[in-house]
This record gives sequence, structure tokens and C-alpha cells, in this order.
Amino acid sequence: MIYANDEIFNIGYNYELDRLEIKDKRKRNIIKKYITNNKIITTLLLLFITFCILNSILIYTFMQLLKNI
Repeated sequence: MIYANDEIFNIGYNYELDRLEIKDKRKRNIIKKYITNNKIITTLLLLFITFCILNSILIYTFMQLLKNI
């Protein structure tokens, strides 16, 4: 009977929070769980994106300086 409840209602027990939760398979929740479980990877990814944007801005401003000379 418990197996039927899990499959029909998509309910699971969260041992960390000590309560029942509805399992949700939306992409937002999957991404949220990935970020909370892999903080180092997400931090490195955010740093990489930030440095890429910063690098693009610096290259653009350098080109503008060269164009004005």
C-alpha cells in the first residue's frame, strides 16, 4: 500500500527535514537541488561566467581606445 501511495501521489519522506514531501519533477526544483548539493561546481560556474563577461567588456573598451588613437 505504501508503494501505491508513493506512485499515485508522488510523496516521499525527507529524512533531513523529518517530514513528508511531495516529489516535484519540475526543472526549477531539479536545478535548485543541484545547486544546493553542488555548491563548489555552481560557484565555479558563476565565477567563470562573471569573468567571461568582464573579459568581453575589457576587450571592448580596449578596442574603443585603439579606435580613438
